[in-house]
Amino acid sequence: MVEGKLDEELQNIVLIVDEVDDLVVNERPNAHYVKTDVEQTPDLQACYTKLRDGWSLEVEQDPPEGIDHNFWIRACSVVRYCEDHIQEGTHYRVIKGEDDRDEVIMLDDKGNVPKVPLAAPWLQYMNYKLCGKDPLAQSRYACVCTPYIFNKYAGIFGLTGSVGGKEELKYLTDTYSAVKFDVPRFLDTCIGNARKVVKNHGVELHDDEAALTTRVVQLCREYYRQVPVLVIA
Repeated sequence: MVEGKLDEELQNIVLIVDEVDDLVVNERPNAHYVKTDVEQTPDLQACYTKLRDGWSLEVEQDPPEGIDHNFWIRACSVVRYCEDHIQEGTHYRVIKGEDDRDEVIMLDDKGNVPKVPLAAPWLQYMNYKLCGKDPLAQSRYACVCTPYIFNKYAGIFGLTGSVGGKEELKYLTDTYSAVKFDVPRFLDTCIGNARKVVKNHGVELHDDEAALTTRVVQLCREYYRQVPVLVIA
């Protein structure tokens, strides 16, 4: 993709997905990729060091020697945001990292530790201020639109038990020109021993847990030689 060979690489490939529901992008269709900027990282560290050590956040003042004024303004805005808005327990938490060193992690909107680590400009400054972890300037080098990438394939084939509601099906049709066709259930295609209609054997209510357990064991002993028995407690 970065080399400009996306069409060439994907135009003859058919993508097979286990669940076509995964093609429904209902949150962030664009993914931004960044890399460490070796030229700006020393400037970022210099700015954060001055601000951590007590330099004024007034952007009108001259920046540290050799620092571009616009870069200084951005650094000041990050630090000001930290001082005005960021609170421990609400936005971040200090934990022990894999190397047994303190580390600041970003919490989700509910104040919980997310399954996937989150990132934000203020997080680097808080890690530098509280844990001494050197900040790294980052530059965006690619932006990937998920539906755009999927549409570059020659075709997409997938199965699903259900695509949800009409809106999901409409999204797949509008975004990927999807064509839906129903496949008969496997047991409906059997010859000679077709699928039997499942009968509801009823629901029973018992006075206590002991009586319920006794009845479950009784049913298991009665039917386990005839059919597979699964007990969900």
